Amino acid sequence: MRRDTPTFNETLNQLKAGSAKLWMLLVGVNQYQKPWNSLDYAVADCQGLKEALEKATEQFKNREFLVHHDGANLPPRLDNVLESLQQIASKANSLDVILFYFAGHGKIEKGSQEPFLCLADTQPGNLFNTGLALDEVLQQFRDCSACKQLVLLDACHSGGIISVLGKTRATEKNHFGAIYTPDRDFLALLH
Repeated sequence: MRRDTPTFNETLNQLKAGSAKLWMLLVGVNQYQKPWNSLDYAVADCQGLKEALEKATEQFKNREFLVHHDGANLPPRLDNVLESLQQIASKANSLDVILFYFAGHGKIEKGSQEPFLCLADTQPGNLFNTGLALDEVLQQFRDCSACKQLVLLDACHSGGIISVLGKTRATEKNHFGAIYTPDRDFLALLH
């Protein structure tokens, strides 16, 4: 870890004091357009995580939830999610912490082998224009000055992030992977 990056305890104290902000972008998609199969638990997982985070972060003076799921004020469509992602990336400062969570379908584009997160309006034959490219998410975080960044993906093919970032520690047994870049305190957990 670079020394100019705050330690975990320093960041925790800054969040409690309100000098740092916790940004949380949570996305869950159950309902998809044909030919996608709808999912049963992505929205429930998203809502459950939000409830848990609300309780766990009550003591933080400066936190913001941007929640996109079926039935939420912010539907899980590409334009909405991109707008929230760009808002966080542009407003977060160097003391801030970002958490991005996605539950839903994931897909690898056949020609480029690029991984995409599939939103309610994603069309399988038009991923480049209607899906959320993992590279776009990661680029937003690379360009963001937030000192701590956590990406949680619960989607098929989320392991495709490995092709974007590189090394991972994955286990064959449970199909989980993790990527950590100590120079930016960036962590991605993949399922």
